[in-house]
Parts: sequence; structure tokens; C-alpha cells
Amino acid sequence: MRKNLVQTQKIPSGIDTSSSLTVKMISDTSEEIFIYYFSFAEGGSFCKWNGNSYKVQADDSERFLASPFAESLYANAIPPTLNTADGDAIIPVYTSWKYKNVDNLFITANNIPLAENVETYHVTSGISIDFDKSPDKCVVRIFDEEKTIFSGNISDVSKLTLDSNTPLSVKIDAEWYKSDSSDSYGTVSYDFYIIIHSRAEFSISSDSIQKNGFTVLKATNITDLSKLSFSSEQIKTVPKFNLIGETAYAVIPCLSSDKKITFTVSYGVSIRTFSVSVDKIDSIENVALAHSANILGFSPSEIKANFDCPIFIFGTRISPTDNGFELKSSFGKNESAYKNVYELINDTGVSIGAVCGGKVSTTGTSSAFGNYAIVDVGLGLSLVYSNLSSLDVSDGDFIAAGEVIGKSGHISNDSEGFSLTLVFDGIILDPNVLF
Repeated sequence: MRKNLVQTQKIPSGIDTSSSLTVKMISDTSEEIFIYYFSFAEGGSFCKWNGNSYKVQADDSERFLASPFAESLYANAIPPTLNTADGDAIIPVYTSWKYKNVDNLFITANNIPLAENVETYHVTSGISIDFDKSPDKCVVRIFDEEKTIFSGNISDVSKLTLDSNTPLSVKIDAEWYKSDSSDSYGTVSYDFYIIIHSRAEFSISSDSIQKNGFTVLKATNITDLSKLSFSSEQIKTVPKFNLIGETAYAVIPCLSSDKKITFTVSYGVSIRTFSVSVDKIDSIENVALAHSANILGFSPSEIKANFDCPIFIFGTRISPTDNGFELKSSFGKNESAYKNVYELINDTGVSIGAVCGGKVSTTGTSSAFGNYAIVDVGLGLSLVYSNLSSLDVSDGDFIAAGEVIGKSGHISNDSEGFSLTLVFDGIILDPNVLF
């Protein structure tokens, strides 16, 4: 094949180069690498070698495609896939499979992936499994420890009513018959465990919020975050979920100018769509918010929270106005666009209680706003307390709602207080949504 290569300027644009076959020729003094793009169309195979493009002669291409070495190029060299309703492809433990090649001859497949151990698959609601191409014969047996609880056809498995959080043993033998119209046939066996869970349930913390606010999405009965799917035409960034036990949480920031934000979340067979109404407030654009916040001495993108941090925002929350402070300037207004400013009249050095519990991630001093403390409250949310005359916390401290963060400082010529900024993954949100 190497001797008959014909150099070309480039591989034609119509040739599929998404899959390739790499061949290394190693001698005592050199190593050559050939990358082949084979096509079943006559004369349609090409090669990249030493930085140049070559056409593979039709006869050479056909001889290779007829050989067992070309197995990976045949879709029918893999038996039909057995899938769960939750999106898992179940790996077989044994196969005896033949596929038809370019010469219309049946060849034994030798490269089918097999399970090395007895795998465990998690499903919701019940056992629902099926092939992407129905077998001609299929026997399913299900065991609870040593007891047989089912033996029959795969079509009847979904009718079973089973409630168990313990692994059930499943054994399946499937066969596809050889016929004049078939391009493959053979037998496939499976031996695996399956664990049934309750259906996932979804809820949100609020279905009506202010612009630049957020809602928290909660999903229960979750065992594998990779199967949790989120989609929205208005929310371009896929939220990050945090799993605690079998409950997953995520912050959904509502930054769209739309009056309603819609998103869909799914897990296996469980699907739910939410619509959140957004009440517009007089706030400037988020880009301008970030620019305004730079006078803090650091960028909001630098305020990172730990998604694995315990979720303190679901506990007690205390508004500063409950502790004697007055709201002087609210988020989205004038020069204090990115924060809330709280003040005390004719009082100094007053203790400031934490709005909610959290872990102190950073403390420091800003030339513009004095001492500050950044508190991670979970799910990627951080609260920045600034304008403080002194700090009562250190990096790494865990604090409860109401526990003293520090003492109030000067915020204007005639008053004292502090500032509060809410940041989510580098995005500034409205702190009023916490109260």
C-alpha cells in the first residue's frame, strides 16, 4: 500500500477525517507514521505521511477494507447497544459476533469491548432497558440475592414493580439471527447489577426574583452528576451543581433582560421545566457593575467561592436592618451600583453580624474601603463585607449567621456603617435577594 501512494495537493474536503487509522513503521534507525482515512466509496481513501497528502489506490483500499484489520471502520462490527432509560450503555460480558465486509463476506469481530468486572448501573423509577435494534431472541433473568424475581422477555421488564435500593443481579442473553438481508448476526450476553432509585424531584427557591438576582435549583435522588442535564435559551452558562448526599444544588443567576426566564432540567426519565419571572429594577449593566467594583481593589472575578462548601444560604439569614443599621444606598443605585451600603447615625465601632453562615475565604485591606472580609456561603456565592474599621475573623474561620465579622467604619463624613457586595463566580448580584 505504501509503494502505490499517489501524492496530491491536499485531502478533498468531502472526505471524512473525523476517524483515522494510524500506522507506525519502526526500523532500527527510523520511525515513520502514516495516518489513513479510509472510505468505502471506490477510490476514496487517502493518507497523510511526512507532512504530505496521498491518495490510496482503489485496489489497495479495497484489500485493506476486506481484511480483519479494518474492523473498527465497520459500524456493524459492534452488536446493537443495550441502554438504560437513564442513558447508560451496558457493557456485555460475552459476544460471538459476525459482520459483513466490503466483499459481502461475514467476518468474526474480535475487538468488541467487554466488561472486565460485574458493573453496577443506577436507574430511576424502575428497570427500563432496551436495545437500539431489537434481537430475534432475548431472555432476561433478574435475581434479588439468590432469589429469582423475574425470568422472561425484555419487553416485560419495564412492567415490573420493584422497590429496592440494593443491587439486583441481571443476566441477559440476546441473539440476532442470520438472514439474507442481515449485515451482522450473533449472540451477546450481559451480567450486571442494577440499583433502582426513586425518580428525581426538582424545585427552585423562588419563581419570582429581581433582576441581577438568583434562584437556587434543588434536585433530589441524584447519584451521578454527569447525568444531570440543564438547558436554557436565555442562560448560556451551564450552572455547576454541588452534590450533598443524593441532593444536588445549583445557583441560577437571572441576568437576562427578559421578563421571564425558562430553563429545563432532567435526570434520566425525570424532566421539569421552570419559568422564573424577573422584576426589573433600576440597575446598570453588569459590565458597568464590574467596572464600578474595581475601586474595591480587586476584581469580582477574583472572588472565588468553593462549590463543595456547605450550603449556608439555606440556613438562617439576618438582614443588617434587623440589627439597627439603615439601608443608605441599595444595589443598582447611583455610585453604589454594585453593593448595599448600611449606616448608623451617631454611633461608632458597632459590631457587624454575618448575614448568613459561611467560611471566611479572604481578609484584607483596600485603600478605598478599608478592611474587608470575603465569606463563602456555598454554591459559588460569596459575600464581601467592606468599610470595616476592624476585623474579628481570619482566613479559614467558619462563622454562623449573626456572628461578628468586624466593627463598623466610616462610610461618609457624618455616618458610619459598612458595605455588602454579593458575587457569584465573578458576577455581581443583588444582595437584597438574600433577605
